[in-house]
Amino acid sequence: MSDVTRGVWFGLSAYTIWGCFPLFFALFEGVPAFEILVHRIVWSCVFLALVISGLRRWPAVRSALSNPRQLWRVLGCALLIAANWGIYIYSVETRHVLQASLGYFLTPLVNVALGMLVLRERMGPWQLAAVVLAGIGIL
Repeated sequence: MSDVTRGVWFGLSAYTIWGCFPLFFALFEGVPAFEILVHRIVWSCVFLALVISGLRRWPAVRSALSNPRQLWRVLGCALLIAANWGIYIYSVETRHVLQASLGYFLTPLVNVALGMLVLRERMGPWQLAAVVLAGIGIL
């Protein structure tokens, strides 16, 4: 199987799993969204620690932790991801999956805006056309 075919299958699998997340979170009816989010964070940290240990990358982690300027950026990203997931879990919990899904169409545009504002990235003409088309699609 070619790399392109494998990539397509991996992509389809990821989107299928992502599409089934509301069904998974619906199983936790009665559990507060915040508690689900905290579990997700804790168990992700445990899994990540295992991966880092398996790859023997702790020196790189220690080096990153010793750079406070870099840590502020990581903290900002972590807070944005936590807010994103918290809102998504809450949306499923309150049965607003359709609205949450529409909100996820905005995510790439928010990422582009953050890249331009925070990282001072510039868009080429084709990229600008893609963002305009995406904005029109959301409207």
